[in-house]
Amino acid sequence: MITCDESKSRFEDFLKNYESLKSQDISESDTRSKLIDRMLINVLGWDEKDIIREGHVDNGYYDYKVSIAGLTFIIEAKRQFVEFTLPNDTRRKCNLNTIYSENKLVVDQIRNYLSDCGCDIGIITNGKQYIIAKFINTNGISWKQNKCILYRNFQEIEENFVEFWNTLSKESIIQYKGIKPLCDVEESFYKTILSSISEKDNEIVRNDLSAMIAPLIDKALGDIYSANEDEDDLEFIKECYVENKEVIKNKRELHGLFCDNPPELKEVSKARNIDSIEKQIDNEIRKYPSEKATSPTPKPIIIIGSRGAGKTTFLKFLLNNNSSENNSLNTPYLFVNMMKYYDGNDIIDFNVIYDDLLQQFDEKYPSYVNIPFLGQFYIGLAKVHKFSI
Repeated sequence: MITCDESKSRFEDFLKNYESLKSQDISESDTRSKLIDRMLINVLGWDEKDIIREGHVDNGYYDYKVSIAGLTFIIEAKRQFVEFTLPNDTRRKCNLNTIYSENKLVVDQIRNYLSDCGCDIGIITNGKQYIIAKFINTNGISWKQNKCILYRNFQEIEENFVEFWNTLSKESIIQYKGIKPLCDVEESFYKTILSSISEKDNEIVRNDLSAMIAPLIDKALGDIYSANEDEDDLEFIKECYVENKEVIKNKRELHGLFCDNPPELKEVSKARNIDSIEKQIDNEIRKYPSEKATSPTPKPIIIIGSRGAGKTTFLKFLLNNNSSENNSLNTPYLFVNMMKYYDGNDIIDFNVIYDDLLQQFDEKYPSYVNIPFLGQFYIGLAKVHKFSI
């Protein structure tokens, strides 16, 4: 990529070449090849691989689509002597609504292209004038209220070249992860609750009710399972867990909000409710009977879901809800919650895990030690723990 100094030198050469074109009424295609291409590639440092020309969409053919990872924008080119009607003052920013009526055709045209391409940022230029803006909104605010960046002629670009470079050069867009002046406006729109609180870092002065409310907040909004399995309120978990047994009217919308879609892997089965997941897990367990030491090793069953989706809660509910007498999940199991053993360090003490597994086995299934296969498992686990293999 070129530096700002190199770009400025190339822009000066570009202006010298432009003098020979100024007296010619060049066509739109010549405007693209002789002015816009040179500005994009020679001056602003874009590569040919970043640019697609004259791509077809539902509303016609856009002139340029410029793309890098994380950002795509459309450029609509007009012939050199098609002048845009812009405010005649020194400001280089104004609302799109200010220039819309006088430039309606070209603004509507680029908005249609952007909508077809799924983009929001566009540039309208005749080679020497530039209108740069976010023409599509998804934040509930009219796009006409968006600010646009204006460059009325080459003299204005030359006098404010560093700003022009910071706005449209490939290097700057990569550095700022977007067109910086538009990013600044976007960031000013989104505010967090904390950003609106004055002296948010000061200690909170608690009121008289805090001592009574704090336990209720922890009970109502805290985790419904604990790191220690013995402390779980299983009845409370069962009451809180929502089973999808009825047809939901707005199923498609709710599905997008509450359902985790597993990746499209060959051996991953999608599930939507407790009953279907329980049957799938039960079928997998039955495929690999464990009565013999020579039985094949079962495939691991992995529950996939985003943070807070309820994976741990579901497993605890599933393993403790022995509603089906013939359910294979009623077979012995040991539950290991790795969160219990992680204290922020890179090393986990597996001896503690072995101790807990042996203790679980002793407490849950004392009579199983005499069953040949399970007894061998218990002895093997004890040996592994003893010799720290």
